[in-house]
Amino acid sequence: MASVVSNHESSQNRSLNQPETVISETVLTVVALSQRSFGLCIFSLTERKCTLAQILDTSKFESLLYQVAVIQPTVAVADRFGISIVACTTTSIDPDQACSLIRQYAIPSPLPFLTQLQGKGSSSLAAFSTTYSYLQKSNQWSFNPGSIRFIYQTLENMLIIDPWTTHSLELVRSTSEYGKHTLYDVLNYTSTTMGAQLLRSTVLHPFTRLDSIRRRQDTVQLLLGHNRDMHKISDSLILIKNMDRVVSFLGIPSSKASMEDCVNNLVNVSDKQFEYFRNKIDSTINRDIGVEKTALGLRNQRCYAIKAGVCSQLDLARQVYKEIIEGIYDMAAVYREQTGIDIKLQFSNDLQFYLMVPVAKIVNVALPDQYINRVRKKKNLVFTTLDLLKKNRGLNQALEEIYLTSETTAKALWEEFRADLDLFMRVMKTVAELDLLVSFATYASKYETVRPVFLPRMVIKAGRHPIIDSASKTEVTPNDAYATLASSFQFVTGPNMAGKTTYLKQIALLIIMAYMGVPAEYAAFPPCTQILTRFTNENELASSSFLNEVERMKDILQNMTKTSILFIDEFGRSTDPNEASALVDAISNKLAKSFVWTYFATHFLHVVSRVLKNEPNVQTLQLTRPNGSREMHRIELGAMDEDRCYGMPIFTRLGYLRD
Repeated sequence: MASVVSNHESSQNRSLNQPETVISETVLTVVALSQRSFGLCIFSLTERKCTLAQILDTSKFESLLYQVAVIQPTVAVADRFGISIVACTTTSIDPDQACSLIRQYAIPSPLPFLTQLQGKGSSSLAAFSTTYSYLQKSNQWSFNPGSIRFIYQTLENMLIIDPWTTHSLELVRSTSEYGKHTLYDVLNYTSTTMGAQLLRSTVLHPFTRLDSIRRRQDTVQLLLGHNRDMHKISDSLILIKNMDRVVSFLGIPSSKASMEDCVNNLVNVSDKQFEYFRNKIDSTINRDIGVEKTALGLRNQRCYAIKAGVCSQLDLARQVYKEIIEGIYDMAAVYREQTGIDIKLQFSNDLQFYLMVPVAKIVNVALPDQYINRVRKKKNLVFTTLDLLKKNRGLNQALEEIYLTSETTAKALWEEFRADLDLFMRVMKTVAELDLLVSFATYASKYETVRPVFLPRMVIKAGRHPIIDSASKTEVTPNDAYATLASSFQFVTGPNMAGKTTYLKQIALLIIMAYMGVPAEYAAFPPCTQILTRFTNENELASSSFLNEVERMKDILQNMTKTSILFIDEFGRSTDPNEASALVDAISNKLAKSFVWTYFATHFLHVVSRVLKNEPNVQTLQLTRPNGSREMHRIELGAMDEDRCYGMPIFTRLGYLRD
């Protein structure tokens, strides 16, 4: 069974057989053929890219939904996105037919995953078939064969970051006082739209394969050693910043692309410096035509977009066009000579060529009868003649021939480029990766960073919160972190405003940045496949704060694994202190016994003491804020004194309390 969801629809369900006309950008389809087999299809209509995934494990399906939630599709599936459901059924799914459709519409290239999908089952093929059916019935399937890039994606080599964590850590959207600053903004020194898109994807779903991470680190380090070359690469990338638009446009069937679009995008293709393609363009497209703004200039620009000598029929039509234009100008000169009046020849899209004279110059002059269709427009008199009307008709016929022949020539060249669409796609992917690495190197050169290593322990020396480090005008206080399996569970204590939340977020962000330079003096990270967080800013409107806390903790406890890293900030703050204390005690004991890497910020110091005595792998840290200052101090071993007053100094400093 599958469901199709649209965020443009009403809350009432409707059948797929009667789809609402929605101009989709991204279509997401999930098909469940059994309780343990899920197929995913993410179809980006703008990029002409179709991503397929096959999920044979329910736990991985939950992780899949976390990633899907970030996509924000125009049309989506499942009831986990807060948007209305449109039910549809997937009946008579034929894997062979789905594979045939994929081979038909895929860019010519090897598709080894098709055999793999058929071997595992047909869930992802069913998802594609459902997507294809939806687009067909909503009249949105307009692709030529061989124009879609198909990708088979797995979850094994990506760091799982759920939507709550994405929001709390401000990976791509800011919720803090620092305005638009996010981790994406901090790292974004890209020059192309493809690089920016890849950066966003990398921030949301970083690699976990060490060989892939180390290759990126090696390249960043190489670029840092050649700073001048790095800037040259960046300047060169700016020249092809819109390459993705050109490549995307190549997927449009020529029947749906205007001649102007074909010409304009073909000119942009040459920026990629492909000798063969540049020569083809230069021998066909007239680059000498400048940008025109007038109606007649735009017409001439279209007429002469194709070079002379490419098509003899086009050259003949343009010669006729030129002769008619010259005849019109000669005719206007004759009219001026005959009347002795300064009659001006004008052009508009509506009237074509026409005659005009200021009314003040013909007050005492009678125009001959051959000047017809006289209309006064403000201070001017507009008119024409029968001979000029005939010239306009002949000019339009010549233009139709020019446009038809030019369009045929441009689209023939366009189709030749489309035959090599796979090459352009691969180049675009390479350009995006290069732009991403240059962006990383630029960030690393601007801030004091270090290349992290990967060990079975976490070590951060003088680490800095990357977003605050970028946005703050004052020096950021660095902090250390150290954890091994013998101290896998760490309580973080301290008074209000000491920086406990910031410290937790800092560690989480530095883990995500492990694939590049980390703002620290030294950094080592353990293998990690998932980051789960519960921060105090995750409450939803019209919902109980405590209920949100409990549901989020339940989700964390159900989905954590031995390679997860947890960050929990002041759990239990929304309920009775006695109940909260009991919950914190139970949860912290369970997490400590599981030996999952955990940072747990809390004010319940008596619980900290009790858990510290019972579990050998528990360590306590403290952050201090002396004399009510706003400065966050360095992390230290040990817990805060239970008798220490937390909130009163703040109220006193604000003038609400007296000593």
